[in-house]
Amino acid sequence: MNHGKRLVFISITALICIFLYLSTADRALSQSSGQTDTLKIKNYIQLSKSQAREGNFAESVKNGLIADSLAASSLYLPEIHFYEFLTRIMYRYDTNIFQFRLSKKLVHMVDKVEDPVLKARYLEYIGWIYFHFRKYRSSEDYFLKCLEIIEENDLERKYPSAYEGLATVYNNTDMMDQAMKYYRKYIQHADPDKEEIGLYYVNFSLGDKYRLMGQHDSAFKYFNFAYDIAREIQDSAKMAAIISRMAYNFYEAGNLSRSLDYYLKNIEFLNKIDFRGYLENQYGNIGNIYRDRKQYDLAIENYNKSIDIALEERSIYNLSWVYHDLAELYAKQNKYEKAYESMQKAREYSDTLAMMHYREGLAREISRREDIKRQKELEILNMKLEQNRTLNYSLAAGLVLMLVIGLMIFRQNKIRAKHRIEKMKQQITELSQKNLLQQMNPHFIFNTLNSIQFYMFRNDKVASNNYMNKFARLMRMVLENSQHAAIPISRDLDALKLYIELEVVRFKEKFSWNIDVDNEIDTLTFKVPPMLIQPYVENAITHGIRYKEGKGHIRIALQQENNHIRCVVEDDGIGRKAAERLKKERNGNHNSLGTKITESRMKLVRSLYGDEMRVEYTDLYDEARNGCGTRVELHIPIIND
Repeated sequence: MNHGKRLVFISITALICIFLYLSTADRALSQSSGQTDTLKIKNYIQLSKSQAREGNFAESVKNGLIADSLAASSLYLPEIHFYEFLTRIMYRYDTNIFQFRLSKKLVHMVDKVEDPVLKARYLEYIGWIYFHFRKYRSSEDYFLKCLEIIEENDLERKYPSAYEGLATVYNNTDMMDQAMKYYRKYIQHADPDKEEIGLYYVNFSLGDKYRLMGQHDSAFKYFNFAYDIAREIQDSAKMAAIISRMAYNFYEAGNLSRSLDYYLKNIEFLNKIDFRGYLENQYGNIGNIYRDRKQYDLAIENYNKSIDIALEERSIYNLSWVYHDLAELYAKQNKYEKAYESMQKAREYSDTLAMMHYREGLAREISRREDIKRQKELEILNMKLEQNRTLNYSLAAGLVLMLVIGLMIFRQNKIRAKHRIEKMKQQITELSQKNLLQQMNPHFIFNTLNSIQFYMFRNDKVASNNYMNKFARLMRMVLENSQHAAIPISRDLDALKLYIELEVVRFKEKFSWNIDVDNEIDTLTFKVPPMLIQPYVENAITHGIRYKEGKGHIRIALQQENNHIRCVVEDDGIGRKAAERLKKERNGNHNSLGTKITESRMKLVRSLYGDEMRVEYTDLYDEARNGCGTRVELHIPIIND
């Protein structure tokens, strides 16, 4: 018995010794590993900076991200200036996904900076990052924080670009008075010997603002300031650009003689410096001046010069508008065959321009997906490093194996869930493209072109031009919006308004309409999946209003309810039952492909964002229980990122 107790005591003592030894070894291994990781991180940071100085930005970004990945799982945290350096290199290398993710570390670290000069610098830089990602409210907040420190510490001469940043934010949010106020503050505090380029662009921008406001004398004054700066720094391209803008300013002011003088002066200057960058534009605008003077032969001569140069330079934009204006001029001269040929060319180059924009957007999307792929690879690499370390610790301790396995399973499920959400978002984008093709169907395009042709035969150039411009803008908006899984509400409503305006003209004022947006909805920040509302408006027009006797009305109202938008589309048409009866009489058992695609998108959005995404139909009746319209309520989730 005593022998048994002694054996148990020896066994317990041995286990305690083994445990203490393993704990000590584990702690020593951890400290050694921490020291090794710190050295590795510093080496990768130095390597990244060295490669950036050599201009090898791809490798610089790669090694900088490895340093950040190692730091995420170690006790060593790089200093704030490393993250500023890395995000700047990423901006040049155009890896936007990483740049925004790492910029959040700057946001968390900037409050700990005590030096007001450095703090102002970091706050300004964060403001520009948020501006770059179109997060204008956050950008405004950081620029204002920066200005507060600048003005408290009398640093206006050190960071005048903060005024430019705030002005740029207000300019992009259509707050013109505020934008002009801070542009003038920038001019007041900028050092003319160090901020020549900034002063050039700010004076250029102020000139443009005054030009758009119709204050052409003030515009010319600021354009002159910009020209003097460009001449002083001997930048011929900027001199040519500002002369061209001065000429256009005089054209808008109605001073055709001075406008012509400036355009001719610019052509002489461009030929002197052997620079063809603006020539096609100058000749095209000279053609417009002669057209307005009714000197049609000279106008055609200059239009053709513009076309010849634009063909050499492959300037698709200039070819589009010059052929369009040339077609209008031929129409004025009753030369309809030439007008038709020129209009065909204008359409051809407009389509090419739209396709170029589409391809550029597609290239950006491919680049974004490659960035996401690289980010996932780094996350997986980081996860493997953590798993290996955890596995080593678990083998040394022998007591936490089950915990590690559970953690690995949990992380793997999390990654799979993340991949599944990404796949759903991709499917939403693909279905949006299909929905786009269905909604902008050949039938609608054919009717639209017929309407344009109708106005042209009536010789109603203003109406046909306005209709064609709206149609082109709608096509461009739909192409751009369809590339994103979510867009700001303001952009979706802009496309919807253009669509309704075209339908009002096409159906000859058959209906009136209005859109009411709740003041609590931030249309710039809040995002929704694109083209969700439009199919229901199209149904209201096509099936409800179209067959109604007399004029109809469509009401669209948006209200915020908790974390979703309640959108009501209501018409006073013939109602769903009567529309269904007419549909069967005309189309038999035909099922709408557009409706199927919309329902599929609804299911995917509901899978991503929960039950907030739903649609409710209500049939409206008059006192005699006859159908008098339809109300559709869409509950759309708000997407903030």
